[in-house]
Amino acid sequence: MTSALSELTCLQLHRPAASAAPAAWAVWFDELVHVHEHLAAEARDPHVVATERRLARTAHRRASLLRKES
Repeated sequence: MTSALSELTCLQLHRPAASAAPAAWAVWFDELVHVHEHLAAEARDPHVVATERRLARTAHRRASLLRKES
């Protein structure tokens, strides 16, 4: 399993351009979901776990909306 820091770095390096197609952004948001789920799994503080899960759900919804646009 890769570290969360490594995943965040990859996510930033592969961020689509602002003009990218909605489908490209949907894939990026799917990866963001994975990072937040990973951070939630590693967290010990229940508040951090809840926050990371909420952020994962938000990113998942955004990916779904972007897929509908493409």
